[in-house]
Order: sequence, then C-alpha cells, then structure tokens
Amino acid sequence: MHGKNITAPFGKDILNSNLSYKKMPKLSVITINLNNKRGLDKTLKSVTNQTFADYEYIIIDGGSTDGSIEIINRFQNKLSYWVSEPDKGIYNAMNKGIMSAKGDYCLFLNSGDTLINNKTLEKLFEYNYTEDILFGAMYFNKTLQKYPDHISFRYLINRSLGHGSTIIKRNLFIQYGCFDENLKIVADWEFFMRCIIMKSCNYRHLNNFPISRFKLDGISSNPKFSEKHYAEKILVFKKILPELSRNDNRIADLSEAMLRLSIYENSKLAHVALAIENSRFFHFLKKLYHYF
Repeated sequence: MHGKNITAPFGKDILNSNLSYKKMPKLSVITINLNNKRGLDKTLKSVTNQTFADYEYIIIDGGSTDGSIEIINRFQNKLSYWVSEPDKGIYNAMNKGIMSAKGDYCLFLNSGDTLINNKTLEKLFEYNYTEDILFGAMYFNKTLQKYPDHISFRYLINRSLGHGSTIIKRNLFIQYGCFDENLKIVADWEFFMRCIIMKSCNYRHLNNFPISRFKLDGISSNPKFSEKHYAEKILVFKKILPELSRNDNRIADLSEAMLRLSIYENSKLAHVALAIENSRFFHFLKKLYHYF
C-alpha cells in the first residue's frame, strides 16, 4: 500500500480522524528508513515474527534507491501502511508515522533496530497498562542500557529515554503535539521534557524488561554532531526553563531538582541563564547558586 504525502505539524492539529475507528489496535509500530535495506530487512522480520497480533505496522521510507522498496514489497501483506517519498528529516518521517497511526500506543523502531525476541510484544502487553508512557531497557549494540524508576528533571538534563524501548500513548501527540521538526537531533528528548517535566504525564518503568536492540549508527550517536546536539539542547532549555520558573506551583520542584544537580549540570544551565538574562529563571538560578 502506497500512502499519500502527509505533513505532520508540530502542534495540536494532528489528524483526529483516526480517533473515530471503532476497533483500534493496541500498538502502532512505526519504522522509518532511508537507504538501509539490510537494516530494514532485519527490523521487518523482527516485527512481523511477533507472536502478539494486536498491532499495526507502518513503514515511512524517505525515497530510498538502494532496494529498500523491494524489501518492503516482500512484506507488504503484513503492513498496515507504507509510503516512500522524500521527507524533511528523521522527525518529519516519524511524525508522518504518527499521522498514519491508529493504535493506543506508538513504538518507534527504526531500520536496523530489532525487538529482543519473537515474544517481546506479547510479554509487553500481557497487562492492561493505562500510563501515558511505558519504558523498559534497551541494548545499545551489546551493552544493556537500564533506566531509573523515576524520570526527573535532573536525569533528563544529560540523558533521555531510548525511543526503541519507549511506548508512547498516541493521545500525547494529539494533546501536546508531535516531534519538533525544527530540531534535527534531540526532538525525542525534547518531547520527553515537554510531556514528563512540563505536563507531568504519568509513566511506568518496566523494570528488568529489555525491549529492543538499538543500532548505534544514527546521527545522535555520531561524535561529529556532538556540538549540534548540545546547541539544540540549549535552545530547548532556553524555552522550557523560563516557563517552569514562571509557574509558582513548580518552583519548589524545580528548586529541589536544581540543588541536586552536579557541578557540570549546573554550569550548563548557568550558560543558558546568561542567554536569557531578563527572565525570572536567571534571577532564580542566581539566587540558588550565586554564580553571577
């Protein structure tokens, strides 16, 4: 099935027509790909061999010319939707997947990433979860990355959740917007900041449950882009920190979190504060640390 060209806005005007379906699948698995036919083949096999049946599978291809389309065609009868066309980057492609999704939850498993085994999804949904975000462990190549039970502001300053092991309620994208396409590297991290820290969405840590294997060959893992990675995070901090510091109900939480930050983390936020000198956050940080 070849889909239409859909643009995915960063905002609340996501297509709401999907909500009218009488029977929505429990999960929408979304895979984006660009000229990675070997990785795509691995991911397709990993998903379509699952014993769990209550899911739909969506492929968003960026107009590959390496034979990826032939791979997709081999699995076409197991796909709910696929499209191959030029896109505006990783998060534009992921947003296209969200726009096409009908599931209660979304899982982003990009080409090259794989689920741990054929029963991963069955085991994942053996309980009827209601939380906004579910997350388990994930292998980065051969290293198992675990996450804490509590995702705090302090944790998210330098870390994030792995999108390949995080299951997100589709409703969050409708309520709070899709991935910010102005960001090229950290839009998934910004989304978690927005939902967990700014909007206090609830979540559940699926402790000791590895969900997927992540291939470390993307832009976010490439040291060459570390400067851009940091610059994008600074842009996000400049936006959210003044907003948090203006909210009197969040001042106590923000103050406690910041007092527990490491010297390294504090120095990063100090640079942000200098850049937004006229904000309440600048004076708030100055009072806490006497930096300036």
